[in-house]
Amino acid sequence: MKQFKFILSGGGTVGHINPAISIAKELRFKYPNCKILFVGAKGRMEMKIIPSEGFKIIGLWISGYIREKIIQNILLPFKLIFSFFQSLFICINFKPDLVIGTGGYASFPVLFISSILRLPTVLQEQNSNPGLSNKFLSKRANLIFVAYDNMERFFPLSKILNYGNPIRHDILNKKIDRNKALKYFNLNTENKTIAILGGSIGAEEINDLALKLLPYFKEEKIQVIWQYGKRYIDKIDFPKASLLKTSPFIEKMNYLYNACDLIISRAGAFTISELCYVAKPCILFPSTNVTDNHQLKNATYMEKKGAAKVITSNTSINEIKKIINRILNSSIVQSKMIIALKKNSKSNVAMKIVDKIDKEILNA
Repeated sequence: MKQFKFILSGGGTVGHINPAISIAKELRFKYPNCKILFVGAKGRMEMKIIPSEGFKIIGLWISGYIREKIIQNILLPFKLIFSFFQSLFICINFKPDLVIGTGGYASFPVLFISSILRLPTVLQEQNSNPGLSNKFLSKRANLIFVAYDNMERFFPLSKILNYGNPIRHDILNKKIDRNKALKYFNLNTENKTIAILGGSIGAEEINDLALKLLPYFKEEKIQVIWQYGKRYIDKIDFPKASLLKTSPFIEKMNYLYNACDLIISRAGAFTISELCYVAKPCILFPSTNVTDNHQLKNATYMEKKGAAKVITSNTSINEIKKIINRILNSSIVQSKMIIALKKNSKSNVAMKIVDKIDKEILNA
């Protein structure tokens, strides 16, 4: 059997990194003797996460455009040119059979160079509104895997395959008993439980919301698992409460999903895909500090499907409490949301992506 070589690139956020890891693991399963190389951005979280999953990664000298701090963008043109030369060296030296990009600025240089070298390239776009990198690269890609309908607005229709977003292997087919999951967090099996997720980095708006809601949770005897993000370590004064569990980052998300009755979260595409898979009622609080406001578009799409409720910075605390009460205290509301979530869930995504790549590119 031929030893295939694959480059995967995508980073900056867990939403770009985890789909790439899921696809890489499926590639390794289908082609046990293959070689896999990740390309990311120096100093970003992928440089730690990818090696922890057993894969090699090379970091490019590249960064994204910072809208709030124009002065920090002075080096951006030089970084881009330098990263093109780095990518050229990587592609010539590694000689990949296929290059896969899952979005983020780290993926642009290597995908662009690989397309110039006429190497087969594949994109996996998680969001309902693609980032600039994937929009530009779509004309050069062989296949484009998406997770939402009507993506022909952004990409060539003939290349689009709507398979959904790959999710983490530790969540696939690993349902944990609710009582066991709650005991993992040292929580009571009789209380209703809410998870508040600010992402791996953290989100100030969500952390502020959590602090405002804590008195309400205490009054209602609602247990809370609050993942506040690494950026906010030592920055939040947490009250001591037996019904409150806090952590900057949660490793075993399958335990968290099975412990909770409701989740309050950002509206990243990867998170939404996992929420659909585990069919967990959710309140989405989209970030506005993202390209083309794609989180709000993701969240609005889910709300229209009946799979989530959406709040913003303009939603009052009283209204948020009403939404939480309406979901937690109504089995009918919960059932409707669970059914809608399941309808938007797609299984075995990474396997389907790899099988299509095998058929259309590697063994065409």
